Amino acid sequence: MTHKTSPASKQSGRSMIEMLGVLAIVGILSVTAIKSISKAMHKHKMNRETENIITTIQTIHLLGANEKNYLFVSVSKNQWNQSLPNTFNYNPWESNLFGGKYKYGSHHPFCDSNNDYCYPKAMKNKAFLFGITHVDPTFCMELLTINWTHFAGGLIGMSVSDNNEHMRAGVNAAWCQNLHKNNETTPLYESEEYRICPEDMPLNPQQAAEVCYYSDKAKYIVTWKYW
Repeated sequence: MTHKTSPASKQSGRSMIEMLGVLAIVGILSVTAIKSISKAMHKHKMNRETENIITTIQTIHLLGANEKNYLFVSVSKNQWNQSLPNTFNYNPWESNLFGGKYKYGSHHPFCDSNNDYCYPKAMKNKAFLFGITHVDPTFCMELLTINWTHFAGGLIGMSVSDNNEHMRAGVNAAWCQNLHKNNETTPLYESEEYRICPEDMPLNPQQAAEVCYYSDKAKYIVTWKYW
């Protein structure tokens, strides 16, 4: 006996295939949309954090010009908080937007430590360090392709390390001067950090990728040093 497929069955089969096709397309579009939204949100977060960093650096630089030194960044944060201008629209001691911390310290512009062996001693506390932890490679590259000499005078340099606990201060004015005197340039890896002199900023994307993907650790501390 020959069984004939009814038109209704054929229509049902086509409808099922079409529905599966539509679902597959919707699924692909959803994944693409989620990735696009996630990327846009990350970009927005990076832009906001960059603005916070610029505001902080400019404010510290301004206060230091009035105080004639940066010793205030090493005193109690509560005391320093009282001297911050009201234009600050966020608390600079809370976690940053990437779940890390902001770090601060006064320093010597011509050496890599702030002890009595640094000369001239009168320059002690004439520089400041500002660091941000838990920076992912994408944001790291964003930061290194910005010319930070435009936002405040006296940039000594930047450093990137995969040790999130400690700011790095190896880059200093004397180190950069000697380096360029020997026709060498940065970024340069030395003493567990990448150092970048202001004369070599901003880095191009290839240089930034070299720095920001040098470690298998996913997070970095990026440090600025100004005087």
